[in-house]
Amino acid sequence: LKIFESDLKIDDHIDNHFNNISSLILEGQGSSRLFEYSINDKMKGKQVLEFSVSPIMDTNENSEVRGFILLFQDKTEIKRLENEIRQNDKLAAVGQLAAGIAHEIRNPLASISGSVQLILDDAKDQSESNQKLLKIMDKEINRLNELITEFLDFVIPDFQANDVIEINELIEDSLKVI
Repeated sequence: LKIFESDLKIDDHIDNHFNNISSLILEGQGSSRLFEYSINDKMKGKQVLEFSVSPIMDTNENSEVRGFILLFQDKTEIKRLENEIRQNDKLAAVGQLAAGIAHEIRNPLASISGSVQLILDDAKDQSESNQKLLKIMDKEINRLNELITEFLDFVIPDFQANDVIEINELIEDSLKVI
């Protein structure tokens, strides 16, 4: 195995794994192939190498394979970033799901709160113990709403608009509406 040019430090890993690599190379005899190979290193952790193998063909009529050109590239960081992006996408999906659930909880709470408020407005028709219970219900509904608001503030990403607006047009349009 002769390495002519490489941006990756080829060291004992290749020697240790040469039998596996050479079997992959021989599978693709006669055609160019692209391979990905993982190495578990005790010091560096999992490393991912990508290498392309292209045959060097003899120019005679039977076109025998005379050798191979191998190009190695360290894809470890790229694979790590891809995994990080996939994990972030999963977290974003969980955040959207949580926001949807919180919204679905908030809707029935609003109905319950409205009903409790109506009953409290007619408090003179209620006994004192029922009035206390209704006030406790109202207080707890408000507490749950505040909790859901805090939760939504946490899971919904901040939106920052970077659009340039013409303030004069905005004021004129607002005045027309008024």
